[in-house]
Order: sequence, then structure tokens, then C-alpha cells
Amino acid sequence: MSPRKNSRYQSVPRLVKRLKRALRMAAFPHHSYDLNRVFRAAEIRRHVSGFLAPWDNERLSGAEFDRSRSICEELRRVIADRMRYVEENRLDVDLCLPGGIWKGDWERSAVYRGTAALLRQEYDVINNLRLFSQVFTGYSLAEMKRAEGLQPPDRVPPDLDERMKQASRRMDEWIIRYWMLSRYVPDAPRISQPRRFGEAGWIVDGHIVNHDTYLYMERIALLRVSGLLGRLEAHAADRSPLILEIGGGFGGLAFHLKNLVPRLRYIIIDLPESLVFSAIYLSTCFPDQHNVIATSPELIAKDLALPGFTFVPNHFSHRLEEAGIRVDLAINTLSMSEMPAVQVRAYCALIRDSLAPGGAFFEQNQDNRHLGLFNAEDIVAEFFKARQQPTLPVDLAYGSSPNVWSGVKGVKSR
Repeated sequence: MSPRKNSRYQSVPRLVKRLKRALRMAAFPHHSYDLNRVFRAAEIRRHVSGFLAPWDNERLSGAEFDRSRSICEELRRVIADRMRYVEENRLDVDLCLPGGIWKGDWERSAVYRGTAALLRQEYDVINNLRLFSQVFTGYSLAEMKRAEGLQPPDRVPPDLDERMKQASRRMDEWIIRYWMLSRYVPDAPRISQPRRFGEAGWIVDGHIVNHDTYLYMERIALLRVSGLLGRLEAHAADRSPLILEIGGGFGGLAFHLKNLVPRLRYIIIDLPESLVFSAIYLSTCFPDQHNVIATSPELIAKDLALPGFTFVPNHFSHRLEEAGIRVDLAINTLSMSEMPAVQVRAYCALIRDSLAPGGAFFEQNQDNRHLGLFNAEDIVAEFFKARQQPTLPVDLAYGSSPNVWSGVKGVKSR
């Protein structure tokens, strides 16, 4: 399949017009709400020109594959050396090792099936990295649907062709959400996923759209309406603004923010098992940047004044403060909901002590008290004085509460 014009997307509006006329003539007013939804979907279909399948992507070059394999080896060594580092530096094991839903060994835990697949260093897996990232997004690109109940793949599915054909025939809810957000929030940048790493989605006005595209667009729209994105753009006129993201997933949000503010320096702190994804993805998409994989704490401060990415294993995060790093914006979306409370407090303290004057913390997490867990924003409030709650004129995808925190509490003496 190629992202070409598809006639079936164009025939539906005519059918809906006939249906609308027939229902009006039959005087069934109680159908009006459902009909409006159908008609809106039909209107949006006019903007859908086809479907992009994984094999329509640009393939990794030999040099890119070799660099990706090198990243896998570097982070495999970091994982293997983690316990030695934790013990020698007398660090809290509960803060440094995977916890919450991430607790477990990457060689045996189902959560890390994608990590294990990447660390085999097979071309077909790394070239299709996005098919293995559902543990970060909650959406399976291999199935083109939410990932609840779906085990992450550890190989490219042999029937991927048929799965993509089935997906391309339906009208996905994320197309509708994307279209509505771009319509009702004109300042929201209309972003698109890159044609790399086995990406899949519908072509909407020339943009590759799927669940993940929409969620990143929603978060960027929140950053825009809150003024945080404009603040970064203003800083970029004089220097490289510094962002710290706790839990970067496969690198999706970082990719889009980097495109919007090219001078960004972007630090991702994450489990090394997860950094395998973001380091490969972002280093390949932005090969000319000053990218650093902090395989030792001494590398954290390397090239911080220059545009690019710094990938920091979470058990090195205690070294950020001594490096004198001050960030303009800190970000966490959804992953604090998945951590033990002790880790959330540790990261909040790190963010509080790392914010530059005028800096802020954008956080969007779910309230998991109904699951017997906690509400992350209650813990965050222990560290910050002021909270702004940006809103959009559309329903947020998962009902998670976006907050912009500032005005720190209990700053340690420096």
C-alpha cells in the first residue's frame, strides 16, 4: 500500500448526503445527533488521501543501522553496570531500579519485550522500531488500535500486510480528534509523524496521523495555550533553551518540540531500558545535532549549550544538580502515574532544584486512586506553590489533568 489517493474516501460524502435527505423526509428527528456525527466524519474523510504502511517509510541506511547497534551496546553495558554503580555510590535501590509497572528484568518481563527485541540488534526490528513502542504510548501500531490486552510484539508480525489493509479501511477516531483540534485551536501546530522506523497512519492533508500524532499535538497545544512554547521560542532568539523530560518514551514529544524550536537542548532522563528507544529514534532523526548518550555521569554536562539531545540513565539523575544544570522547562506526561510514590517525590525534588528562574514544570498525569494507587498531582503539589491548569476547547483524550507548576517550595540551600 502506498499513501495514494483512495476513491473510497471520496464516495462516502455522497452516500451521507443521500442518507441525510432520506432521514429528513422520513421525519426522524431523534436521529439528528448521530447523523451529525456521521456527517462530520464524512466531511473529515475529504481530507484523508490514503494510508501510510510501515514499508512505505524511508529505510535505515547502513551507517544509521551501525549507529543504532552501537547505541544498543552502550546502553546494554549501562544496564549491566547499574547495580555496581548504585552500590558503590550508596544510592537508594528503590529510586534507581525499575519500579511500578516497569518493575522487572528486561530479559524476562513482558513490559520489556520491545527492549529485548531492539537489543537483539536485528535490522528488521530496529528499522521498524515504532511497531515495538506500544508500552510507551498505549497504542499498537501493529494493530492500529489501543493496546489494552495486546502483548507487545517481539518481532515484526508476519501478517502485518493484512493487518494494515484492514486498518486502512476504517475511519479512526484519532483522525477526527486531530481534525477537530486543528479546527478549534488554530494556534496548535499541525504536526506529522516522520516517515521513519515503520511509522503507520492515515494521510490527512499531507500529515501522517494516528493515535500518537494526536496525543503529541494535544500536548503541544497545551504548551502553546499556557504560554510555555512561546517562552521557549523567545529564549531561542539568544541561546539554546533547555528542556528536561522525565520519561521520554520512544522520543515522540521530543521530536515534535525539537522541530518547533530547533535550537533546543533536550535532556531525557529515563530507564536505560527505555533510552534504547529514544536514543536510537532521536539520534537518527536529528543526526547533525550534538547528541550525547551519558554512559557515565561525567557526560551529562557535555555540549549543554549546544542544540541536541542528552540521554541520561535514571540512576545518574542525582548528578544533574552538581553539574549546575538549570532548565527552562521540565516535562512529565503520564509516566508519574506508573511509578512508585517514592520515585515521584524524588523526581519532583530534582525538577524543583533544577528549574531556572522563571522556569516551569508541565505535568499531565492520571488520577489512579480508583486503582488503589495515588493521584500524581497531589504529590507534585508538595513541591510547588503555584499551579496553572491550561484547557482546550476539545475533550482531552484520556481525561488526564494538565498542570503547569511554578514557584518552588522548600528549595535546598546551594
